[in-house]
Order: sequence, then C-alpha cells, then structure tokens
Amino acid sequence: MAETKSQDAIALLKADHRAVEELFEKFEKASDYERKRKLAEEICLELSVHAQIEEEIFYPACEGKVDEDLLKESYVEHDGAKILIAEISKGSPDDEFYDAKVKVLQEDATNPRGQRNVIDGEAEMLEGFEFNKNGKLGTTLFAPFTGTIDRVAGTLTVDIPAFVPQNMIDAPGGTTHFKIVSAGSEVDFENEKFVVDTQETTILPWDPNPTAVINLVNTVTANSTHPLFLALGISFYQQVNGQMYPLKNGAFNALALVKVLGL
Repeated sequence: MAETKSQDAIALLKADHRAVEELFEKFEKASDYERKRKLAEEICLELSVHAQIEEEIFYPACEGKVDEDLLKESYVEHDGAKILIAEISKGSPDDEFYDAKVKVLQEDATNPRGQRNVIDGEAEMLEGFEFNKNGKLGTTLFAPFTGTIDRVAGTLTVDIPAFVPQNMIDAPGGTTHFKIVSAGSEVDFENEKFVVDTQETTILPWDPNPTAVINLVNTVTANSTHPLFLALGISFYQQVNGQMYPLKNGAFNALALVKVLGL
C-alpha cells in the first residue's frame, strides 16, 4: 500500500542516519589500511543512497511549498557531498588528505545543517505529496473537500460535500465503482514509531447520481507532540458478475497528503 511505501522510505532515511553515524565512529577508531578502506566504501554507499532518496522522493515534494533558497541550498550541499564521495572512492587510506576528506564528509552529514531534510526539518513540506505517479489525487478527484487536524482532540478529518461521481471523478477505463479512503497518522521520527488510523466509505457506484455527504474521522493520540499527517485517497473497482474487483490491482488508485501539521 502507499502508506507502507511512505513509511518504508522514512524508515530507510532514519536507518541511513544511524548506520552512517556508526560507520564514522568505527572509521575514527580504525588503524588498519583495509579496515579503513572498507568502512569508507560503506560510508560513501550509505550517503549516496540517502541522497538519492531525498532527491527523488522528498525534495520534489517540497517544490513550491518551501523557501526556494532553502531547497537550492539542500541540493548544493548534496553536490558538495557527492564530490567528496567521488574523491574518497577513487582514493586510498594512504593518501595524504584521505582521513581529512572523510572527516569533512562526516561533519557535513552529521551536523545539524547537514542533517536537514524534509522529514526532520519541516514536516509541512510534504503537504500535497502524491504517492502514486500513475494516479494522482489532484488530477483524479475534483470534488471539493476540507481536511482539518485538531491536535488537542487527536482527530484528523476529511469532509466532502455531496457530489456527482461521473462529473467529479476522472476514473480510469473500466471503472464501475470507487471508494474514498483516509488515513491519519502521528509520526515520531526520532524513535521511528507511529500511530495510524484509517477510515473509508463503502464501495460506491461511479454513476450520475449524487453521493451522500462524506465525513471521515481518523483518530490518533490526543495532544500529540509529534507531526500529524492526513492522507486522502480513492480506490477504483470493476464489478463483474456481481463481484467487486480492484481495478488493475489498484494501479490507478490515488493517495496524497492533504494536510500536515508539524511541530
């Protein structure tokens, strides 16, 4: 599911941070040539994967939602790190500046500025993020909706007035029915823990008849001190001989973060 994919990416970023910090500590204590070379290779690999995840998933989601200069600085910092990674990868522990380059790379990766990313920094950057490139909520669901987050009560709510499905949903070919889904989540990124509550409508016909008013309330911990995320999505079905089947195994199901409340 899309939620799982997002959680996997976040968990991977966190795992990268921990792994790199441990590797740098081991490098500082190492004295054997081959040991230092292998550790440096692991460090370069971990940082390269981390940068790729941020640049391909999270930074694009920030465009238009965060200060442009801040985003540019993040890309430039990555470029600087890539240069060091390339030089370390081509070098060897007996090079004059080898240890110094690893040290500079460590400072860039582990200091507060180097650790800046959309997960630990500004959670609001992710608002509007689309999970499925094949089915985007912004070009699928045109019915007006309101997403609200009440931190004190611990509720994340989606309200959708009555609408005509065939007029307000751009459904893929073969669709006969659909379902609106929502998910509310509080995420403790520091400890890699989260609470998720999902809600959904019944499977509704994709036809010219108005729906009822839709109200989906997701509940998390009241007075949470962690970032809160509200996702809204739509799933498509095809009815065959009275049975409902997910359309093309859900390939065109849309899901997006419609409301984010950071710290």
